[in-house]
Amino acid sequence: MDYDKLLTEVKKFIMDSKRGQNYTSAMKLKWRTMVIKYIKDLRSIDFTDDYYNYGTDILYMLFNLLEEARVNKIFMTNNPFKDINIDEVELYEHIIKRYFIKMSDTMLEKLLLNTIELCTLNSRYLIWPIYILVRESIKNKVVTSLLNMAKDNYKKYYKEYRKNNTNQLFLEYLMLNIFVIGVLGDNIKKTVDYYYSYFFLDRNEEFEMICDIAVALENNQILMYVYEDGLSRRLKPSDEIKKEYDNIKVKS
Repeated sequence: MDYDKLLTEVKKFIMDSKRGQNYTSAMKLKWRTMVIKYIKDLRSIDFTDDYYNYGTDILYMLFNLLEEARVNKIFMTNNPFKDINIDEVELYEHIIKRYFIKMSDTMLEKLLLNTIELCTLNSRYLIWPIYILVRESIKNKVVTSLLNMAKDNYKKYYKEYRKNNTNQLFLEYLMLNIFVIGVLGDNIKKTVDYYYSYFFLDRNEEFEMICDIAVALENNQILMYVYEDGLSRRLKPSDEIKKEYDNIKVKS
């Protein structure tokens, strides 16, 4: 396969799409065939190939384009992943695993910040991107570096927030990421203490957020710790979280 031609073609397709050139009736069905082929060809580039790194970057750009197409006029669809019958989480995980074959600190930080961009794009906190990134970081023994990067970014943007009252949503998502990184990295107590020390929302709201994350992680140990720690801080759990906790206590 002529990978030089392929990568040039896909990059042009991405740029044209961002400019709205594929948001047309003529491309209503055609874009699906093209994207399916592009993903298949990009995934086939072996890590021993000279085009591996660049090919992974282009595949990542294509993934982000599909995410953006959920909310912007890029293709004539409301759910691009469903239209091409590709699971977005599986594709994201594949891309992350490709990056970890040849990972750098710069790319690790970029991937961290992109998990927040995905949340912002979807207008809600998404746990699966950071969960996948943390899991691979643990396997490759860089989870401490990931946590330090997250904290450094939080400090930097928190200063701007205090000065100009900007970046609040970014900081909210980043702090929730810090929580996920820390507790999955097996440092629950320090992470929870850090979370309450540096977050800036209503304490009961903060409490409910990490309880919800613990439930989503399906980790009883984390939920029991954050719940009991919250009670010790005189925080009030929601009825739903209290029910989850009571069910765990009954089972244990």
